[in-house]
Parts: sequence; C-alpha cells; structure tokens
Amino acid sequence: MVNTEIRTVYFHNLSRFDGIILMEYYATNMDKNYTKKPLIRNNLLLEIKVYRKGSKNVLFRIRDSLNLLPHKLSVWGNTLCPQLGNKGSIDHENVSVSNLIDKRA
Repeated sequence: MVNTEIRTVYFHNLSRFDGIILMEYYATNMDKNYTKKPLIRNNLLLEIKVYRKGSKNVLFRIRDSLNLLPHKLSVWGNTLCPQLGNKGSIDHENVSVSNLIDKRA
C-alpha cells in the first residue's frame, strides 16, 4: 500500500537562505533515487518538490513561508507567542552545508 499523503515543510526565507543550503545539500548528498524539482518565480525559490526517481507522486515539498507571512520571524514570534521569548539569530554570512552541524544551538 502506497502512502499518498503529501507532506509539506515550510522554511522562512527559503529563497534567500534556507533554499540555497537545501539545494546544495540535495545536489551533493541526496540519494540519486530521488528527483528534486524547484519552483522559481521572479528569481525567488518558492518550493522544492521531492519525488522518487521515475514516480509522479510527490514524497514531500518544501515551501517558503515568507510568501505567506511577509515579516521577519522575530515579529511573528513576538506577536503570536510572546511567552516563548526571542527567536535568536545566527551569522548567516558564515553558514554552509559543511559547517551547519557545528553552528547548531
């Protein structure tokens, strides 16, 4: 029995940061049994669909939540869940696939 449920994962600012790291990871590390299909409009990465090679069924998709929630995450966090405190931040200029594990909190 095939699980036809489509799973969607949202990343905020996929076009400018997360998507670049994800596409680099998928291009160099992901099993060749999968196909990645990016959706780009106006030079913005809006979505990445992942399929099994040779299948038309989407395993999962990654979307940019910045298109739905057009503010910084710190604004949304303070507005929706102020009791959780500040979002925190990372030095975006110095993050790459190779050092991502070292940068985790």
